[in-house]
Amino acid sequence: MTSTLHLQADFRFQDLTDRNNLSFKPQEQFLRSALSAFKPPQIVVSGNSDNHVEVLDKDIMFQIIGLTDLTRSGVSYIESLTELIDANEGFYDRQKKSGNGKQNNKLIRSANVGDDDEGHEASYDAVVEVGKRLYRFTLQDSLGNLCYAYEIEPLHFLRLNSDLYPIKLGSKLMIKKGTTILFKSCFQLTAKSCQFFGGEIKKLNYNLYQRELEKWKKELNYTG
Repeated sequence: MTSTLHLQADFRFQDLTDRNNLSFKPQEQFLRSALSAFKPPQIVVSGNSDNHVEVLDKDIMFQIIGLTDLTRSGVSYIESLTELIDANEGFYDRQKKSGNGKQNNKLIRSANVGDDDEGHEASYDAVVEVGKRLYRFTLQDSLGNLCYAYEIEPLHFLRLNSDLYPIKLGSKLMIKKGTTILFKSCFQLTAKSCQFFGGEIKKLNYNLYQRELEKWKKELNYTG
């Protein structure tokens, strides 16, 4: 109970759009100034100048509501999500049959889509190394405005594991003043241009694999 209350009293685990009820630790009160709305810069195309490039004029806190690995195909996502759903359903079925009376809320987050001769995972990770992935973020500010961001160099917090979704949705990310903005609403992220605070929003992660699977199938008109 104490742990749950502690999480509820930390902005990392709260919805940023609930601005008036966000909780910050005493040493983090300065972060309230980053609860600003992201307003796309006014871009006027003239002559041959590159007016599609602007920079952020202040620090802004966002929550990550979507994450996509652009080196992975939609079909690959569908296959991996199907594997994860099946693996988790099998785990829960075995748990019920064991009859030990204990409930384990563990979630299998990495799919094994085949073994090599030595028993190692022969998965997508064997083809594309974790460090060579390229992620796109869907971000939301504290007023509900949406925008995108792309990493232009590997961000460490996305490479601490090989999970299909290496961070929890709802994690907080502050994008710093001076960050490059392309075409009004697309950030280019480097390790120096952002600060990751972690956290999550539970409703965004509830049945995530099932929801993402349906999204990809609909997007690709997939009937397999």
